[in-house]
Amino acid sequence: MELVGPVDVMEDLGGSTHPFTGVTSKDARLAVLPLNKLFLFLLCWLHQYDEPIISKVKSNQIAISSNLVFNHFIHHNVSDDLCPQSRDFVHILSHTEHRRESPSAFTRLSSLGSRRIVRRVIVGTWALVMVISIPSLVFRDVRIDSDERNKMRLVCAPNHTLPRHVQFQYAFETVAGFIVPYAIIITSYVLILRRLRQTKFRRTIRSEKLILAIVVMFGAFWLPYHVVNMVQVAAELYPVDSTKRDMLDHISKSSRAVTSALAFISSCANPILYTFAGKSYIRKNGFAFMAKLFEGISSDQSGNKKSRSAGKDSVETGNLNSTNSAGGGSGFVGRELTRLLRDKGHEVTVISRQPGPGKITWGELESHGLPPCEGAVNLAGENLMNPLRWWNESYKKDLFSSRIDTTKALAQAIAASPSPPHSWVLVSGVACYKPSLTAEYTEDSEWTPFDLLSRLVKEWEASAILPESVAQTTRQVVIRPGAVLGRDGGAMKQMLLPFWLGLGGTLGSGRQPFPWIHVSDLAGIVAHALEPPPTAAPSSSQQVLNGVAPALNTNYEFTKELGRLLRRPTIFPVPGFVMNGLMGSERAVVLTQGQKVRPQRTLEAGFQYKFPDLTSALKEIVGS
Repeated sequence: MELVGPVDVMEDLGGSTHPFTGVTSKDARLAVLPLNKLFLFLLCWLHQYDEPIISKVKSNQIAISSNLVFNHFIHHNVSDDLCPQSRDFVHILSHTEHRRESPSAFTRLSSLGSRRIVRRVIVGTWALVMVISIPSLVFRDVRIDSDERNKMRLVCAPNHTLPRHVQFQYAFETVAGFIVPYAIIITSYVLILRRLRQTKFRRTIRSEKLILAIVVMFGAFWLPYHVVNMVQVAAELYPVDSTKRDMLDHISKSSRAVTSALAFISSCANPILYTFAGKSYIRKNGFAFMAKLFEGISSDQSGNKKSRSAGKDSVETGNLNSTNSAGGGSGFVGRELTRLLRDKGHEVTVISRQPGPGKITWGELESHGLPPCEGAVNLAGENLMNPLRWWNESYKKDLFSSRIDTTKALAQAIAASPSPPHSWVLVSGVACYKPSLTAEYTEDSEWTPFDLLSRLVKEWEASAILPESVAQTTRQVVIRPGAVLGRDGGAMKQMLLPFWLGLGGTLGSGRQPFPWIHVSDLAGIVAHALEPPPTAAPSSSQQVLNGVAPALNTNYEFTKELGRLLRRPTIFPVPGFVMNGLMGSERAVVLTQGQKVRPQRTLEAGFQYKFPDLTSALKEIVGS
């Protein structure tokens, strides 16, 4: 009897066999390869956020340490599974980089205390890999078999005693080896790209195309392998002698070798992508050009943190202080409103927790009162769609207090002012209208609170009502905007990048109405409300204006139009139950349901929209 090496799929791929267990290298490495990329991301982000290290170590040293570890992974986990030509290519790439950069840089980096962090990451990564690889080891056996020439050979092959074992192993492999890593990789690249957009490197490196290529390449190489996994799982759902089971078994067995080879080819795809995407920088700095990106990120980080901190003080909170009228706030809408009013010659004062030029503090407002002004507007409020906040009682409390308390403070300051402003504007929201696929709402539509957000709007608008004596001289306006679209914030801030990566899709059914407005038009409506016609006498009640575009669109129409302008597919819908689970059902209703809202009074007031339809608004945002 002739003993021949394993004839599993890896035989054609040059896979090695453990001398004692007889297990091929395919199983462990199919789980390891996606984690190699995750390890590199994690190491880079650890360095990025480790401020003492960033402040003391040059960024190229950070890249060197990351690159050394990555090359170690390439040597020990990737190159062994490649053909000789590909293996030589990978070795040349990594060895060239070793010669270009001195290992002493890694030593200097370690001396600053990062060695412990790196060790923990390495140990944790390998421990995770070992756990993920356990099913591949458990469900294997060594047996003697014969080939087509009737030669006996020793075979290391899968051995599943029950159908559920097959289902468990391959479903687990797909979830742990593809779905979860791919989600983390996409999230990591999204975070990296968001930071890159804040640095000078956005103009000098084609980072967006590189990121898209890497994400798509990973999916393209690994998806077929895991599709075959799912085909094999599906086959186990049918009876043993059924035709469908035989067909699915044939598909999985005939496709396994090709898809496995394709998965391993992805190991040498990234160096090629980096070479073509940043070849001028690689010629100058080698793979340390990645450090240049992180150097730009880290150098801007302290400034960004300060600006974000200041933004929280004054974000969406404005006091308009001028001999004419003004409007303010440093948030998304506030910045646009400030720019618009200053272009018209108005002076703007912002209420903030921190003093500064053009600002007054909330303490000064309480102790000294409202300065003489012609208009006041409140845009205050905790971001309802903050992805970093879990939907819990603490978050709900912040949503209420950040809106109602600031509105009450401004209303009381206006009432106590010896010369109250001519206009007092509050920007709330359309959540007061009950979601419906058929009903249409105007400013005259009656409504009562029906859920948490509608109750929030009710209490919010009620807190802005002025006493009767002041209401005779101060015009009270409430503007209810829909989703605010703009290039630098609002609803588009969370959606634009996934759509650009080709991962966009409808939310829920897609049939729900999508009330929206461009940020320039919302700022224009606020400015229009601050300047009432000379003949208009103030009313003792609030005047309501719907801050939405005249066009009525659905989420499906918005999704398809954005995809068309970006030239990207929109084939990844997000089911409603997923949105409910991620965001909380009370908050997800804003996205999965909607209202048909018409700006009847806004149009009657004579306001002229710059972007009355979805196409013109999205073209301005995406620059198409």
